[in-house]
Amino acid sequence: MGTEARLPPERLEVAVLGFTDDTGEPDSAHWGYVVKSVLAGKLRAVQSLRVLPDGEADYAFRQLNLKAGSPPGIGGAQRIARLIHARYVAWGAYRHEQGKWLVTAQVSDAAGERAPVRFDAGPADWPAALDQLAEQVVKELGVKLTAAERTKLGRRPTSSVAALDFYGRSVKATFEGKPAADLAAWARKAIAADPKYAAAHAALAAFTDNQAEAGQSLRTALKLRPDFARAHRMLGDWWSRQKHPKAAAKEWQLAAHLDLDDADNLCRLAELYISQGRKEQAMTLLDSASRLAPANPKIHARLGERLASEGQSAAALTEFEAAERLAPAAATDQAAPRPPNQPALDGSTNEASSVAGLATGPLDLECEAWLVAGYASLQHVPRVIEHFEKLRSVAGHRGLPSEKLDKMDKQIEELERTQIPHPIAASAPRGYTERRPAHPKASSAAG
Repeated sequence: MGTEARLPPERLEVAVLGFTDDTGEPDSAHWGYVVKSVLAGKLRAVQSLRVLPDGEADYAFRQLNLKAGSPPGIGGAQRIARLIHARYVAWGAYRHEQGKWLVTAQVSDAAGERAPVRFDAGPADWPAALDQLAEQVVKELGVKLTAAERTKLGRRPTSSVAALDFYGRSVKATFEGKPAADLAAWARKAIAADPKYAAAHAALAAFTDNQAEAGQSLRTALKLRPDFARAHRMLGDWWSRQKHPKAAAKEWQLAAHLDLDDADNLCRLAELYISQGRKEQAMTLLDSASRLAPANPKIHARLGERLASEGQSAAALTEFEAAERLAPAAATDQAAPRPPNQPALDGSTNEASSVAGLATGPLDLECEAWLVAGYASLQHVPRVIEHFEKLRSVAGHRGLPSEKLDKMDKQIEELERTQIPHPIAASAPRGYTERRPAHPKASSAAG
């Protein structure tokens, strides 16, 4: 397979906003993540649809001062759709009925040209209810399916309710910022409930700190689902960490071939082009990725790092500012150019750029890693320290190995030392205007 990338065609853009827990039970909120994840995955099987990344809707909720996960209402949903340029939005709620699950969903267009549609899926067990939900959403969108698409739409990620339960808990724990060990434990339980659940194997690979287990989990996921684009991308990342660039390139190419709607796949393909010296093509892909996911701070940070490395400081700062503004927990202060007297980073502290290799987990970790690397390229030490400290905090909470955390601490200390003024002892002033006696030899010569 060649490394040329075909950019995704224009299609009907849909945003899945989320599903609210109406059960009234304290331990059912994780099912909302399951409904959203499974529905979005099924819709991605339809070639005429493009499901917008979750981050776009999350950004819209923040911009419109809507509480994340709360029912947006018809007006709110349409405002979200217009803000992120989605043609349609789908959202809803779920509850118990007759001992089964019932999902109530709504589909609306952004312009309000047609009345929003409300319908129920179920009551049924979760796998059947999710099948009904996806079929009804596709119907309301007016999409005609091919035979292959209908087969993919009907494919269940798992028929095990227990596996869905544990997987949902792992996703919820991710958004709650729980330690990686907790997330891996939920993923292992999902696998135990259904060893053929490919998404659970990929989740374990993302959360475990055992690299051998991560690689095996990804190979298992791809054996179960050879067209699993995200798993191919993750396996490429895994091979890259093992210092096998050719194997990494193969997986990244497969991921991009299978799903060019995923901006992360374009970013990985751009990394491949950069390694091949094809910098112009890499920039084209990074620019396309930023258009596919304009609210994704990680991609702006990556694009900024590339611009900074090419010496385009002003353009790089624009991207860094966008990343800082878009990050959910980002500071609101603006990046400033490097002061003229700012000391340059020496060889040892330039290792800050290599921290991007740790970016295998949550979005904020990878975003902060690229901001560290990007500001390091601009020799902007205060910003490097700021984002390095954020990266260290997230990495520590995620449970990265202590030796990596220690290395990061030392790098931060080295950077901070460059910012400490060093007093210089002043000597007594010399009387430069005082006339000194002539040298004896000079006096003799003059006589």
